Amino acid sequence: MKSFFPVLLVLLFACQPAPNENTNEISVGDTIQTASGLQYVYLKKGSGRRVSNGSFVNTKLSLQIDDSVIWTSYELEDSVFRFLVGSNSVIKGFEEMALLMREGDNVMAILPDSLAYGDKGSGEVVPPNSTLVYNRYEMVAVSQPKVNAADTLFQVFQEQGLKTFQQLFEIVNNDTMTYHSWDEDIHGLLLRKLRRDSLYDEMVSISIYLGERLNDADIYGGVVTAYYYQGKYEEALDSLNAIMNRYSNQIDTTEWNSSRRTFERLIKEN
Repeated sequence: MKSFFPVLLVLLFACQPAPNENTNEISVGDTIQTASGLQYVYLKKGSGRRVSNGSFVNTKLSLQIDDSVIWTSYELEDSVFRFLVGSNSVIKGFEEMALLMREGDNVMAILPDSLAYGDKGSGEVVPPNSTLVYNRYEMVAVSQPKVNAADTLFQVFQEQGLKTFQQLFEIVNNDTMTYHSWDEDIHGLLLRKLRRDSLYDEMVSISIYLGERLNDADIYGGVVTAYYYQGKYEEALDSLNAIMNRYSNQIDTTEWNSSRRTFERLIKEN
């Protein structure tokens, strides 16, 4: 069997900090524009850890379009938007801004449509060709950069299958110095990669394995997600009910019951 350790080494060296602009000479109130067209102004300068590829960051945000706030994380106490830098899980301008910041920074950032949602927009919330204005973009917490285990495991799974995936997971799960601890965030990144390639059966197998291995209802819920994206609503509902029964003392019943009602409606409609 081909060894998966070269994969680990390649991805480990890929997780090096991205270069930051020298912000030491930039003052609060100065307007800066990058080569991509991103503009930002410091409202407050922090002194914490710099953001790097491989860092998990917690941010607080207030997003405006045409002078109207359309989304904010300041409405609920302790509400943050969390993402893994370098995972391509957010729009280009949002991540570019993050890589210019450090813990404690608060900026106003203006993203042209080329760094946001372009001519497609985003649903009914962001119209096509919209400039996004984050009138507050606060870097609340920045983790030490580590390897994205989702990338590592996805590549190993593609090349060598589920058994080798399971073997590597045991290494990843126990090596918290190199890899971020496995949780719903990392699992979500892995599921998005599988869903992108329409690997739904694989989503089911991996979610069952990880859900049982970690005794986690939310991770086990990847099974429900896989069935939903295939339009298999009865299977999704059966799986959801089984998870709720098994993990009744672990889950938020309000959220799960809402999903149950959605599947019941979809089954009737189809």
